[in-house]
Amino acid sequence: METCKREFFLFAIPIVFFAAGLFFVGFMPAEPLRAVLFIQGLESNQGKVCVALFNKPDGFTEPKKAIHLSRIDAAKGQVSLSLNVPPAKYAVAVFHDENNNGILDRNSLGFPTEAYGFSNNARGRFGPPNFKDCLIDIGPNTQTSIRLR
Repeated sequence: METCKREFFLFAIPIVFFAAGLFFVGFMPAEPLRAVLFIQGLESNQGKVCVALFNKPDGFTEPKKAIHLSRIDAAKGQVSLSLNVPPAKYAVAVFHDENNNGILDRNSLGFPTEAYGFSNNARGRFGPPNFKDCLIDIGPNTQTSIRLR
């Protein structure tokens, strides 16, 4: 009888640990799903690419009003950025800060001298595009591209 209890005990221990493992794995959070932004049209690998996300029209294109800012190393051609933000509609503004001074450089007339772009590849007539024209849905597994000009 003692041998039977011992064998049952040795048999039951792995099953208990296996069941407990399955229980706790069920409560582990899944890897967050990220959106990917592809920035295309970089003419050099100098400097940084600056990305700003906006969720309100007020202050659109002003970095201090962005809800998310990123600076990534430039690479000629295309770079990508993973975004881990709550799913929502956002407008994205991007520029290639080739001289790495942290600002979008402009000429004496106020026109940008560094490449820039917006979500939906929106363009404005005499200035930045309208916020609504730039709105995109960003959520898990979203992939979107912005071409710099």
